[in-house]
Amino acid sequence: MSGDRILLVEDDKEIREGVQIYLKSQGYEVFQAADGIEGLEVIEREEIHLAIVDIMLPTLNGYQVCERLRCLPQCRELPVIILTALNEDQHRIRALEAGAIDFLSKPFKRIELLTKIKAVLLMQEDKLNMISFEKITQGFLCALSQRKPDIQISNLRCAYFTKRLGITLGLSTKDLLTLHYAVLLRDIGYLSLPGEITDLGNDSDRHNILGAEIAEKFLPEDIHTIILCHHSNLKDTAFPKNLSEPSATLLNIAIVCTRFEYLMKSGNASLDEVHHILHHEGSLGLWPQKELDLLLQLTQ
Repeated sequence: MSGDRILLVEDDKEIREGVQIYLKSQGYEVFQAADGIEGLEVIEREEIHLAIVDIMLPTLNGYQVCERLRCLPQCRELPVIILTALNEDQHRIRALEAGAIDFLSKPFKRIELLTKIKAVLLMQEDKLNMISFEKITQGFLCALSQRKPDIQISNLRCAYFTKRLGITLGLSTKDLLTLHYAVLLRDIGYLSLPGEITDLGNDSDRHNILGAEIAEKFLPEDIHTIILCHHSNLKDTAFPKNLSEPSATLLNIAIVCTRFEYLMKSGNASLDEVHHILHHEGSLGLWPQKELDLLLQLTQ
């Protein structure tokens, strides 16, 4: 059962009660309102997760309800689905401009409404999770920057290479964002190490493990894996072998870019020499060949 709380603002009593019965049978808690004013009153006193609002309402129409909701701090993120018998594009555009997230044309099948409800609530859950994730991430990044600014400079350089490689490989926006934050957070384990951080080469295994312990509590699994393994190579016994293809691609990008950035920042080798080292290490099977070849092409 869902447990999500839905407000239905509809002046047609037959539609209103029929939809309420159907949605209740699907596990939703449904509140009714026959006009816009009543709908706003319900929202003010109840915790609502989604509003379904007809355009043609007495007292306040659907556009006006949406506009008023966007003026209430507690309702700015409330998703609204507009019901309309007006099929002209201008009405749909106006609904979206007023703050609706989707619309459904009357007459509609109940399964159509249910499908839209599920999609909108899932999208809203993803959005809220992302907001929470970004707040957590920014807190870690702030703490890491204060502890050792040089770490973040190095991580930003690496993030630049991972982004270029990820775009070239056609990663989705979500995967690019995951990869970006994973690389920026790869050294959060240093927050758990006592004393001054003077040499990033020391305690590398330890900071990976400590970082993974932090990530396991707060961050998505792909970020946890990259933090744990970003200094690993394919021949390490602890290197994960059973990842899904998308997760494996993210990790492969992270490890080759980490190695490239480490060699470049050492200052002891030119770009040509770094390429030669990576070619040699690649021939030994240390790095994923596809990601390595593309990185070398991009950094010519």
